[in-house]
Amino acid sequence: MTQPQSNLPAPVRRIPSPAEQLQRALRSGGFEPAARLAFALLPNARPLFERVAWFVSEFALHPTGHRLLGVMLNDAFRTSERLHKVFPTPAYAEQRVTIYTALFRSLPDLNMVRAATPDGQVWDPLSGDPLSNWLARHRQATVELLEEPNDVHGFMTPVDFRSALAPFILNERDMVDLGEHFPQVMGVGYR
Repeated sequence: MTQPQSNLPAPVRRIPSPAEQLQRALRSGGFEPAARLAFALLPNARPLFERVAWFVSEFALHPTGHRLLGVMLNDAFRTSERLHKVFPTPAYAEQRVTIYTALFRSLPDLNMVRAATPDGQVWDPLSGDPLSNWLARHRQATVELLEEPNDVHGFMTPVDFRSALAPFILNERDMVDLGEHFPQVMGVGYR
């Protein structure tokens, strides 16, 4: 049922900080220039991206076999680049909604990730505990990519899954910043 694609070094000596995980993913994906621009235009974006990096962790895989965090960053920054090609100076709200919607697009693929210890303790993304926290406490854990969504949460639509994780990732400032655009960012109406 699972593809044994553990990508967690064993034993884990230290889980990198949110900033380190984000920076490594930005560097490995070649997104540093796009990130500098986005973070300059959207001052609240960097802390949000760091929280996403901490929640997802650099160890979770995407069904394509790439790291999920890298896929999420690729979606966000490629979409942002396309927006800037069409509208050289897009409005602040449009930039924010576009990049955040693209960032969260692949978040439901976290339901294809299983992190577990040899003694059977399993991470549950809907517990609110970021994967990085959980891995820091469970140093002997492995992280695998499932062939099918987690049975426990497989019944959830992508929109429901995103919306259920949002309170664990978005803070009060983000919610105020998104305001009426929250449903759009969570993907209501497109997936």
